[in-house]
Amino acid sequence: MPAFRASETIRVALEGILKQTHAEWELWIILDGEDEKALAIIDSHQQSDRRIQCLRSRKNRGVVRSRNLGVRMARGAWIAFCDADDYWLPHKLEHQLRFASKNNLTLLGSGFWFWQPQVASAYRLAVLPSLQYKEKLYQTNALPMSTAMYHVATHGKQYFETLPSPYIHEDYAFWLQLCKRSNPKIGLLNEPLVCIRQHDHSRSANKRLAFRSHAYILRQYVGLSMWRMSIYLFTYGFYAWIKRRGPMPTTSEKDFLDSCFKPIVHERV
Repeated sequence: MPAFRASETIRVALEGILKQTHAEWELWIILDGEDEKALAIIDSHQQSDRRIQCLRSRKNRGVVRSRNLGVRMARGAWIAFCDADDYWLPHKLEHQLRFASKNNLTLLGSGFWFWQPQVASAYRLAVLPSLQYKEKLYQTNALPMSTAMYHVATHGKQYFETLPSPYIHEDYAFWLQLCKRSNPKIGLLNEPLVCIRQHDHSRSANKRLAFRSHAYILRQYVGLSMWRMSIYLFTYGFYAWIKRRGPMPTTSEKDFLDSCFKPIVHERV
Protein backbone atom coordinates (compact mmCIF):
# COMPACT_ATOMS: atom_id res chain seq x y z
CA MET A 1 0.00 0.00 0.00
CA PRO A 2 1.74 3.21 -1.13
CA ALA A 3 0.74 6.12 1.09
CA PHE A 4 1.40 9.74 0.17
CA ARG A 5 -0.55 12.49 1.92
CA ALA A 6 -2.95 9.76 3.02
CA SER A 7 -3.83 10.86 6.55
CA GLU A 8 -7.43 11.62 5.57
CA THR A 9 -8.09 8.23 3.94
CA ILE A 10 -5.72 5.55 5.20
CA ARG A 11 -7.76 4.62 8.27
CA VAL A 12 -10.63 3.48 6.06
CA ALA A 13 -8.28 1.58 3.74
CA LEU A 14 -6.68 -0.22 6.69
CA GLU A 15 -10.03 -1.17 8.19
CA GLY A 16 -11.04 -2.77 4.90
CA ILE A 17 -7.98 -5.02 5.01
CA LEU A 18 -8.38 -5.83 8.70
CA LYS A 19 -11.96 -7.00 8.07
CA GLN A 20 -10.94 -9.59 5.47
CA THR A 21 -12.58 -12.99 6.00
CA HIS A 22 -9.37 -14.56 4.63
CA ALA A 23 -7.04 -14.01 7.56
CA GLU A 24 -3.68 -15.16 6.18
CA TRP A 25 -2.28 -11.93 4.80
CA GLU A 26 0.58 -9.54 5.38
CA LEU A 27 0.34 -5.82 4.61
CA TRP A 28 3.30 -3.63 3.68
CA ILE A 29 2.61 0.09 3.85
CA ILE A 30 5.16 2.34 2.17
CA LEU A 31 4.81 5.80 3.72
CA ASP A 32 6.14 8.06 0.99
CA GLY A 33 7.19 11.33 2.63
CA GLU A 34 6.70 12.99 6.00
CA ASP A 35 3.13 12.55 7.26
CA GLU A 36 2.89 12.45 11.03
CA LYS A 37 -0.90 12.06 11.09
CA ALA A 38 -0.81 9.06 8.75
CA LEU A 39 2.09 7.58 10.72
CA ALA A 40 0.13 7.83 13.97
CA ILE A 41 -2.80 5.97 12.37
CA ILE A 42 -0.48 3.29 11.02
CA ASP A 43 1.29 2.91 14.37
CA SER A 44 -1.98 2.43 16.22
CA HIS A 45 -2.98 -0.35 13.83
CA GLN A 46 0.46 -1.97 13.96
CA GLN A 47 0.29 -2.18 17.74
CA SER A 48 -2.90 -4.23 17.55
CA ASP A 49 -2.05 -6.37 14.50
CA ARG A 50 1.41 -7.71 13.70
CA ARG A 51 0.43 -8.53 10.12
CA ILE A 52 0.86 -4.82 9.33
CA GLN A 53 4.36 -3.63 8.43
CA CYS A 54 5.51 -0.13 7.46
CA LEU A 55 8.51 1.34 5.67
CA ARG A 56 9.06 5.11 5.86
CA SER A 57 10.71 7.47 3.41
CA ARG A 58 11.20 11.02 4.69
CA LYS A 59 11.30 12.30 1.11
CA ASN A 60 8.52 11.76 -1.41
CA ARG A 61 9.93 9.42 -4.06
CA GLY A 62 6.80 8.52 -6.01
CA VAL A 63 4.26 5.72 -6.30
CA VAL A 64 6.43 3.54 -8.57
CA ARG A 65 9.21 3.28 -6.01
CA SER A 66 6.68 2.70 -3.23
CA ARG A 67 4.96 -0.15 -5.03
CA ASN A 68 8.30 -1.72 -5.94
CA LEU A 69 9.40 -1.64 -2.31
CA GLY A 70 6.15 -3.33 -1.32
CA VAL A 71 6.66 -6.02 -3.97
CA ARG A 72 10.25 -6.55 -2.83
CA MET A 73 9.22 -6.98 0.81
CA ALA A 74 6.21 -9.23 0.17
CA ARG A 75 6.57 -12.85 1.27
CA GLY A 76 3.21 -14.37 0.32
CA ALA A 77 2.23 -16.73 -2.50
CA TRP A 78 0.12 -13.94 -4.00
CA ILE A 79 0.72 -10.22 -4.27
CA ALA A 80 -2.38 -8.03 -4.08
CA PHE A 81 -2.52 -4.25 -4.28
CA CYS A 82 -4.58 -1.65 -2.45
CA ASP A 83 -4.23 2.11 -2.71
CA ALA A 84 -4.43 4.14 0.48
CA ASP A 85 -7.69 5.81 -0.53
CA ASP A 86 -9.60 2.68 -1.60
CA TYR A 87 -11.47 0.06 0.42
CA TRP A 88 -11.54 -3.73 0.18
CA LEU A 89 -14.92 -5.27 0.96
CA PRO A 90 -14.72 -8.08 3.56
CA HIS A 91 -14.78 -11.07 1.17
CA LYS A 92 -12.31 -9.62 -1.34
CA LEU A 93 -9.39 -11.97 -0.76
CA GLU A 94 -11.47 -15.03 0.08
CA HIS A 95 -13.62 -14.84 -3.05
CA GLN A 96 -10.75 -13.99 -5.40
CA LEU A 97 -8.53 -16.80 -4.13
CA ARG A 98 -11.39 -19.28 -4.47
CA PHE A 99 -12.10 -18.03 -7.99
CA ALA A 100 -8.42 -18.28 -8.93
CA SER A 101 -8.15 -21.83 -7.58
CA LYS A 102 -11.31 -22.98 -9.36
CA ASN A 103 -10.19 -21.56 -12.71
CA ASN A 104 -6.40 -22.07 -12.40
CA LEU A 105 -5.80 -18.32 -12.71
CA THR A 106 -2.48 -16.63 -12.00
CA LEU A 107 -3.53 -12.99 -12.62
CA LEU A 108 -6.96 -11.64 -11.80
CA GLY A 109 -9.05 -8.69 -10.76
CA SER A 110 -12.63 -8.14 -9.69
CA GLY A 111 -15.56 -5.86 -10.20
CA PHE A 112 -15.74 -2.71 -8.10
CA TRP A 113 -17.89 0.19 -7.00
CA PHE A 114 -17.06 3.75 -7.88
CA TRP A 115 -17.20 5.45 -4.50
CA GLN A 116 -17.70 9.11 -3.58
CA PRO A 117 -17.99 9.40 0.21
CA GLN A 118 -18.80 13.12 0.01
CA VAL A 119 -22.12 12.66 -1.86
CA ALA A 120 -25.40 11.08 -0.82
CA SER A 121 -25.51 8.53 -3.67
CA ALA A 122 -22.01 7.33 -2.97
CA TYR A 123 -21.77 4.18 -5.09
CA ARG A 124 -22.05 3.22 -8.75
CA LEU A 125 -21.13 -0.17 -10.18
CA ALA A 126 -18.29 -0.12 -12.71
CA VAL A 127 -19.01 -1.78 -16.06
CA LEU A 128 -16.04 -3.94 -17.07
CA PRO A 129 -15.54 -6.28 -20.04
CA SER A 130 -14.95 -9.98 -19.62
CA LEU A 131 -11.26 -10.78 -19.26
CA GLN A 132 -10.36 -14.26 -20.46
CA TYR A 133 -7.24 -13.57 -22.50
CA LYS A 134 -4.46 -11.03 -22.20
CA GLU A 135 -5.19 -9.27 -25.52
CA LYS A 136 -8.36 -7.89 -23.95
CA LEU A 137 -6.10 -5.62 -21.94
CA TYR A 138 -5.10 -3.87 -25.17
CA GLN A 139 -8.64 -2.47 -25.33
CA THR A 140 -8.89 -1.24 -21.76
CA ASN A 141 -7.27 -1.63 -18.37
CA ALA A 142 -9.69 -4.14 -16.89
CA LEU A 143 -7.42 -4.68 -13.85
CA PRO A 144 -7.83 -1.62 -11.62
CA MET A 145 -4.94 -1.61 -9.17
CA SER A 146 -6.87 -2.12 -5.94
CA THR A 147 -8.73 -5.14 -7.34
CA ALA A 148 -5.72 -6.96 -8.79
CA MET A 149 -3.52 -9.81 -7.59
CA TYR A 150 -1.01 -12.17 -9.18
CA HIS A 151 0.65 -15.48 -8.26
CA VAL A 152 4.28 -14.97 -7.28
CA ALA A 153 5.35 -18.62 -7.59
CA THR A 154 4.25 -18.57 -11.24
CA HIS A 155 5.41 -15.12 -12.30
CA GLY A 156 8.10 -14.18 -9.80
CA LYS A 157 8.53 -10.67 -8.42
CA GLN A 158 7.47 -8.16 -11.07
CA TYR A 159 8.37 -4.46 -10.77
CA PHE A 160 6.88 -1.22 -12.03
CA GLU A 161 8.62 1.17 -14.41
CA THR A 162 8.41 4.96 -14.29
CA LEU A 163 6.83 6.37 -17.43
CA PRO A 164 8.30 9.51 -18.99
CA SER A 165 6.49 12.75 -18.20
CA PRO A 166 3.64 13.52 -18.64
CA TYR A 167 2.33 9.97 -19.15
CA ILE A 168 0.31 8.18 -16.47
CA HIS A 169 -1.07 4.69 -15.82
CA GLU A 170 2.09 2.91 -14.73
CA ASP A 171 -0.17 0.11 -13.52
CA TYR A 172 -1.46 -0.48 -17.04
CA ALA A 173 2.09 -0.73 -18.39
CA PHE A 174 2.89 -3.10 -15.51
CA TRP A 175 0.11 -5.56 -16.47
CA LEU A 176 1.10 -5.52 -20.13
CA GLN A 177 4.72 -6.21 -19.22
CA LEU A 178 3.73 -9.06 -16.92
CA CYS A 179 1.60 -10.57 -19.68
CA LYS A 180 4.42 -10.25 -22.21
CA ARG A 181 7.03 -11.79 -19.94
CA SER A 182 5.17 -14.71 -18.41
CA ASN A 183 1.85 -15.32 -20.24
CA PRO A 184 -0.50 -15.53 -17.23
CA LYS A 185 -3.80 -17.38 -17.03
CA ILE A 186 -5.95 -14.28 -16.63
CA GLY A 187 -9.49 -13.68 -15.42
CA LEU A 188 -11.94 -11.25 -13.85
CA LEU A 189 -14.37 -12.05 -11.06
CA ASN A 190 -17.46 -9.98 -11.87
CA GLU A 191 -18.47 -9.63 -8.22
CA PRO A 192 -17.72 -6.09 -6.94
CA LEU A 193 -15.24 -6.56 -4.10
CA VAL A 194 -13.61 -3.11 -3.84
CA CYS A 195 -14.75 0.49 -3.43
CA ILE A 196 -12.50 2.77 -5.50
CA ARG A 197 -12.59 6.37 -4.40
CA GLN A 198 -13.26 8.99 -7.05
CA HIS A 199 -11.32 12.27 -7.08
CA ASP A 200 -12.44 14.99 -9.49
CA HIS A 201 -8.97 16.50 -9.72
CA SER A 202 -6.80 13.38 -9.95
CA ARG A 203 -4.40 12.81 -12.81
CA SER A 204 -6.53 9.91 -14.07
CA ALA A 205 -9.53 12.25 -14.33
CA ASN A 206 -7.72 14.09 -17.14
CA LYS A 207 -9.27 12.22 -20.08
CA ARG A 208 -7.01 13.70 -22.73
CA LEU A 209 -3.89 12.74 -20.81
CA ALA A 210 -5.31 9.27 -20.11
CA PHE A 211 -5.96 8.76 -23.85
CA ARG A 212 -2.44 9.89 -24.78
CA SER A 213 -0.96 7.65 -22.10
CA HIS A 214 -2.91 4.64 -23.35
CA ALA A 215 -1.57 5.25 -26.87
CA TYR A 216 2.00 5.61 -25.61
CA ILE A 217 1.84 2.41 -23.58
CA LEU A 218 0.39 0.38 -26.47
CA ARG A 219 3.12 1.67 -28.76
CA GLN A 220 6.05 1.23 -26.36
CA TYR A 221 5.07 -1.92 -24.46
CA VAL A 222 3.12 -3.90 -27.07
CA GLY A 223 4.61 -2.56 -30.30
CA LEU A 224 1.32 -2.37 -32.18
CA SER A 225 1.06 -1.04 -35.71
CA MET A 226 -0.68 2.30 -36.12
CA TRP A 227 -3.69 0.55 -37.67
CA ARG A 228 -4.17 -1.90 -34.79
CA MET A 229 -3.46 0.81 -32.23
CA SER A 230 -6.17 3.05 -33.72
CA ILE A 231 -8.70 0.23 -33.29
CA TYR A 232 -7.71 -0.34 -29.67
CA LEU A 233 -7.84 3.39 -28.96
CA PHE A 234 -11.41 3.43 -30.20
CA THR A 235 -12.35 0.56 -27.89
CA TYR A 236 -10.48 2.27 -25.05
CA GLY A 237 -12.67 5.35 -25.49
CA PHE A 238 -15.80 3.20 -25.59
CA TYR A 239 -14.97 1.29 -22.42
CA ALA A 240 -13.94 4.49 -20.63
CA TRP A 241 -17.36 5.93 -21.50
CA ILE A 242 -19.39 2.89 -20.51
CA LYS A 243 -17.41 2.07 -17.36
CA ARG A 244 -19.00 4.87 -15.33
CA ARG A 245 -22.55 4.20 -16.50
CA GLY A 246 -23.27 1.16 -14.40
CA PRO A 247 -26.28 0.87 -12.08
CA MET A 248 -26.63 2.33 -8.64
CA PRO A 249 -26.76 -0.29 -5.87
CA THR A 250 -30.02 -1.93 -4.93
CA THR A 251 -31.38 -1.21 -1.46
CA SER A 252 -29.85 -4.38 -0.05
CA GLU A 253 -26.49 -3.67 -1.73
CA LYS A 254 -26.44 -0.12 -0.39
CA ASP A 255 -27.33 -1.33 3.09
CA PHE A 256 -24.43 -3.80 2.92
CA LEU A 257 -21.97 -1.17 1.69
CA ASP A 258 -23.06 1.30 4.34
CA SER A 259 -22.74 -1.37 7.03
CA CYS A 260 -19.12 -1.94 6.04
CA PHE A 261 -18.25 1.71 6.67
CA LYS A 262 -20.50 2.41 9.65
CA PRO A 263 -18.14 1.13 12.39
CA ILE A 264 -15.25 3.14 10.98
CA VAL A 265 -14.47 6.62 12.26
CA HIS A 266 -14.94 8.46 8.98
CA GLU A 267 -12.48 10.97 7.67
CA ARG A 268 -13.61 14.54 7.19
CA VAL A 269 -14.84 15.31 3.70
